[in-house]
Amino acid sequence: MNDDVLVKRLDGKYEERLSETWVAEYSENPATDLWVVEVFKNDVPEWRSMDFDSLEDARQAAYNFYDQA
Repeated sequence: MNDDVLVKRLDGKYEERLSETWVAEYSENPATDLWVVEVFKNDVPEWRSMDFDSLEDARQAAYNFYDQA
């Protein structure tokens, strides 16, 4: 994972471009302090998962999904 490609947006979410057509978004649930990841292909939601202990865990899950897509 390359931290140079991780961008914090004004809405508080983090965004990471996995390829030209794939993007991952990460957000922390303030009620649980757990992380949510959403992966989009051409701006269409393809996968969502939640309950990660850290941003790093959420990023790894996004990479795992992307590698299998």
